[in-house]
Amino acid sequence: MGFWITAGSVLILALISGVLIREPSNVVRQTQEPYTLHLETIENPENAVDTFAKALTFPTVGKVDSPNHVGDPVAFQNLHKHLEKAFPTVYKALKVEKVNEYSLLMKWTGSDVALKPMLFISHCDVVPAPHTKSQNWTYPPFSGTVADGFIWGRGALDTKISLVGVLEAIKQLLTVNVSPQRTIFLAFGHDEEMGGEYGAKLIAERLKTHHNVEEFEIVLDEGGMIDIDGLGAKKLIPNTQVAGIGMATKGFESWKINLKGEGGHSSIPPTGHATSVAARMAAILARFEAQQTSTRLVSPTVEFLQGLAPGVRYAPLRMVFELANNRIINPILGQIIGGLGNRVLNAFVRTTAAVVAINAGGGAHNVLPLEGSIEINFRTLPGDTSSVKEYIDQIIQNESISGHARAEKIISGYPASAVTPSSGPNYELMVRAIMETFTPDPKVTKQKLIVAPLLIVGGTDALWYEEISAGKVFRFNPMKVESSKGDIDRIHGVDERIGVEGYLDAVRFYMRFIKLAAGDS
Repeated sequence: MGFWITAGSVLILALISGVLIREPSNVVRQTQEPYTLHLETIENPENAVDTFAKALTFPTVGKVDSPNHVGDPVAFQNLHKHLEKAFPTVYKALKVEKVNEYSLLMKWTGSDVALKPMLFISHCDVVPAPHTKSQNWTYPPFSGTVADGFIWGRGALDTKISLVGVLEAIKQLLTVNVSPQRTIFLAFGHDEEMGGEYGAKLIAERLKTHHNVEEFEIVLDEGGMIDIDGLGAKKLIPNTQVAGIGMATKGFESWKINLKGEGGHSSIPPTGHATSVAARMAAILARFEAQQTSTRLVSPTVEFLQGLAPGVRYAPLRMVFELANNRIINPILGQIIGGLGNRVLNAFVRTTAAVVAINAGGGAHNVLPLEGSIEINFRTLPGDTSSVKEYIDQIIQNESISGHARAEKIISGYPASAVTPSSGPNYELMVRAIMETFTPDPKVTKQKLIVAPLLIVGGTDALWYEEISAGKVFRFNPMKVESSKGDIDRIHGVDERIGVEGYLDAVRFYMRFIKLAAGDS
């Protein structure tokens, strides 16, 4: 209840300040034209489902300490064989290349070479799927079981649905003699879950050096989904399904804080003034917890709130969301969101710091360590460049001045991506493809569908294509999930699955998207 009161106060503050009158140009309302369903026809849908289910049976698990990040080379090779066998017309019509043996690059040449090409990004690898008493799957994780209206298996959601789904879409389009005007590339890395260094990175280099790609017109990668529960906020956004399109990803970097302390025998530990490694470490950890980075409400989270606004039940809050980019409301709204105590919302409005490793340095139970370290992973907001170093310096200021703490960057990672515009023809094309495929049937449900831009807090393979795709990447998985039923937790979790009809809708989306983005010659 406190959120509604505070949000209402923001609106009152803005009204008192005269902002709504003086700065109407700052109000950006996300409007969507009415769309009707335009479902593409899938020939032999049973075969399409079987092909996808079979792809889930190959345990293409990445392994960070294995050559090329490949845990079981045979599994990847068998997946490749399955794809070639299942999609012979695709392999005939497209140029297919293996990159670093386990990744795939495919090219569907368009009829108009003057048009900039488009790119689909996916990956062959999946995360491990332990099948134990504590992680008990309804069906074995690599069985590809089709039962109870679902297709079960590791990779069903992340992200063999896009890998196989786009190939199925092209197969279906070839069946009815569709060929693109715009050249289409498919980039299927094999180690996305390990960072993409041996897969997507090399594919991106090959696109530049062997295919002379200077810039893509539009790129589709994994990312947002359609939550039919209104993002789990049914009271706030009633009778609404929300499709989130990822328009940017946060950056990634890791730091280590090296600590020194008073050593000696553990039977006579130091007293007072926090001079031991453990005491200094505890003080720093407490500050990390209590002093988070400052909140910043930036794109695409601003547009996300504006996109949600039409579905918001309460008129005052709806107006606040519409005014999310207003110069007075924006910083206050960011602080409110960051103070709600919701870990997901918090990640949208600030650069986050997460302690991932602690080394107290103790070598024996009778020895006080002289040194220790803390490792912190940061996920940076778009636009945050030097803020991490400044934040760390502030946290360790007391220990640093005394010479007992020193910070060093141990993983440079990558900066936040460019933000794809949430307006213009490409964005409207994305919205149209989503709405024409997933708009709920009013004869079946009272729910409506809205589309909203989204900030993706984790990284994907798209980062390796940034040089030739900056500001052109849409991150979206065409699938419906129910957050109230724990579907989000199935990603990298137990009982990963996708509805049979949900998979077919994904294929229909890719078919529609290709027609709209690449044309038909």
